[in-house]
Amino acid sequence: MRTVAEIADASPAQTAQPLKILVADDAPNIRLGLTRMLQKWGYEVHAAADGDEAWEILESETIQFVVSDWMMPGCSGPELCRRIRQRESSYYTYVILLTARDEKDALVEGMESGADDYLVKPFNQGELKVRIKAGERVLQLERDLAARNAELWKTHSELKTAYTLIEEDLK
Repeated sequence: MRTVAEIADASPAQTAQPLKILVADDAPNIRLGLTRMLQKWGYEVHAAADGDEAWEILESETIQFVVSDWMMPGCSGPELCRRIRQRESSYYTYVILLTARDEKDALVEGMESGADDYLVKPFNQGELKVRIKAGERVLQLERDLAARNAELWKTHSELKTAYTLIEEDLK
């Protein structure tokens, strides 16, 4: 099990670098359209033609944001979410599922698989943009919390050392 300090040190730092977003969709036109739109908005985009390819990218790259289609050959969007949530990682990955399924049961199933958000196709570009911004805020909060926890851990360790020295002096 990793310590809080190790997690804070391993979390992707907030830099001037654009956020990396992985787009996973088996429909080439949707994948290309999403990629171009996200690049236009200033994001670094990685694209995958299915869930298996998306998983390979996630295993080799530090990507904290995924926009995934639900229905794909091989690994589906919900299965990709489950894999992301089950893996050992030092940082959080925010996932938005895209689907043509608009019934409430599908929303529940998608969220139970580990998705953070759910958007029905065809989607409004403005709605996708604000949902990505909301996800960025969650990721920033996670980084801030990890940094604060690391500082608390450091202070705790320093106090423990000081306490041990005082205790030894008293003996």
